[in-house]
Amino acid sequence: MSEVKDEMTDAGEQTPEEQKRVSDVAGEQEVTDTTSDQKSKEEKRSKQYPSFEDILAIVGMLVVGILIGSLSQFFLQKIGGLPDGFSSCCAYFLQFFIVILFILIQRKRHGKEGNLLKFSLGTMNPPLILWGVVVVCVSSIVLEPLMKLFPDKYLDMLSDAVGIGGWAVFTTVLLAPVMEEALFRGLILGIIRERYGAMAGVFLSALIFAVIHIIPQQMVNAFVIGLFLGYIYIRTGSLAAIILIHALNNAIAYVEMQLMGHRTDLSLSSMIGNDTWYWIVYGVSALLLVVAFTKALTSLAACDRMRNDASKSIPNNNPIC
Repeated sequence: MSEVKDEMTDAGEQTPEEQKRVSDVAGEQEVTDTTSDQKSKEEKRSKQYPSFEDILAIVGMLVVGILIGSLSQFFLQKIGGLPDGFSSCCAYFLQFFIVILFILIQRKRHGKEGNLLKFSLGTMNPPLILWGVVVVCVSSIVLEPLMKLFPDKYLDMLSDAVGIGGWAVFTTVLLAPVMEEALFRGLILGIIRERYGAMAGVFLSALIFAVIHIIPQQMVNAFVIGLFLGYIYIRTGSLAAIILIHALNNAIAYVEMQLMGHRTDLSLSSMIGNDTWYWIVYGVSALLLVVAFTKALTSLAACDRMRNDASKSIPNNNPIC
């Protein structure tokens, strides 16, 4: 019995080298399990981005950006003694740069990869850009009766805020389209689209784009234009295309505001001077807008169906998705 017990004890014992080897294997397995769990959690967080809280945080940062921009403009003008136009330009850049930087950091923290700020000129699609310019023009015609419902004092406030001069033109026609499209279409639309689909991305980015304009007339116009700019961005995959359309729209609006004014006697109905011809122009414009909206809606819905269909793969050269 004693001999058997000794043999069992010897068999159960391990040399220090064997014990170290077993310990190393167990440690490696534990590290592997920990790494696997951490990777799984990171993938889960990445898939859940952006959550409703993330989107609210972005909206909150937009408000913070506006406040910081306003304060910086005040200090540049009152304390620094810099020209109003230059101060406004710097403040405008700062308020949008802060939000853009916030989203880039937020996205990276959630493990998201890939560049959403694409300025490629190779996919600009001139016919689609021309279509976008036409849609922007007809939308302003269709929305004109609605704009008359709002007091002119809001447009007076806007005109005073924009100002005149070279810096005002630079901010309105060049800086604003670049910063706004990079933020609202490039980043906000992009991150929402990654989780919720193209239609949700276009709609929510246009809604936030409208709210941030504050002036009622601008909010309505910005929402409609934002919908079509979002669609064109998804179709082209390039911010350059929608920056161009946005710049043309702002240039026209600036000229109207500074040279022609915004009174009712210079509305389209007054310029045409004939009610029959006005309603013909209005009817054609409304029809074109409905056709454009239907086309965009149908294309975005098709994109989302392809995205949600697990049995189909979306090719890289797909013109919509």
